[in-house]
Amino acid sequence: MIPLSNRFDIGWIWDFRDATWAWAWEKSQLGLFRYLHVLALAYLIHCFLSARGGIFKQSWTKPFIQVGQHALPVFVVSIVAAQAGGMILDVLGRNAWSLALVNISGLVILYFVARIAAYHKRLPWQRRPAAARVVRAAKDAKFEPTHTQRDAEPDAALANGRSRS
Repeated sequence: MIPLSNRFDIGWIWDFRDATWAWAWEKSQLGLFRYLHVLALAYLIHCFLSARGGIFKQSWTKPFIQVGQHALPVFVVSIVAAQAGGMILDVLGRNAWSLALVNISGLVILYFVARIAAYHKRLPWQRRPAAARVVRAAKDAKFEPTHTQRDAEPDAALANGRSRS
């Protein structure tokens, strides 16, 4: 490999880097170019996934989507699980099998945390209002509700102060 500095006068690049090191490049801080790099990667991922719009409708993506929807409880548990996993690795030793066991166990734990968070967010123990149950039953059975069922539904027009016509 032939260094370019021998052929061209590019010392100004090093001067620029030295002048902007603290606020743009430094690894211990969130430098400007690191931030732009993350934004560029996010944009590329967005373009890649939106070109394949149906990828999130496939069954194998459901666990990833569920973990992403409940990121805060998953993150909190992952902090504790990482510490516990490190202690387990200290006891078992750090070979390939123990690393695989701890990592796979951690992933399973985080998935179940997301499932539990989804369960609690859904509130299955609360009953729906009668009108919502009728509308849901009508949608599930794929038929038009009868006149009495329509009267049981909450009427948006009446809620807005208009009369039903």
